[in-house]
Amino acid sequence: MTYSIGAVCIILSFTLEGMRRASLLIKRRQVLLECLRLCKWMEREVMDRRTSVSEMISVQCESGSILTELLKQVESGMLTEPFHAVWKRAVLNHQVLKCLKKEDLNWLVKVSDAFKNIHIHSVEKDLSFTISGLQARYEEALEFEHKFVKIYRTIGFMAGLIAVLLLI
Repeated sequence: MTYSIGAVCIILSFTLEGMRRASLLIKRRQVLLECLRLCKWMEREVMDRRTSVSEMISVQCESGSILTELLKQVESGMLTEPFHAVWKRAVLNHQVLKCLKKEDLNWLVKVSDAFKNIHIHSVEKDLSFTISGLQARYEEALEFEHKFVKIYRTIGFMAGLIAVLLLI
């Protein structure tokens, strides 16, 4: 009886680990999609309406997206520091973005570099470049999700079964 309970616990723990790793891939894709949407929206706001960074951040804080807490942190930090410094620190330290790879974070940090420029066309050019980089990262994340989510789940379960068989 205790052996069967132990075997179930081992299989369950390996299966849950596989599911956790699969959920990290899914979350990475979702976060990158939200970041991409935010950057595209910011580009439209800057080009069409000439909206300031503080106004854009305030509007997005009320959107209810995955990035709301990050944007609230940026908004409160902008009271004492410039946008680019607050944005970089928030991107590198915020819990929501922990699922992203280092390259993903590097592209997100570049968003703040676009707003260092004074000329609107420079901002547009830098944001377009950053959006194209984030788009590539998103497509990679989507590809990884399609390839590995099912594999991680299956391997987790199979590794649990193999571990039980080796212990018998």
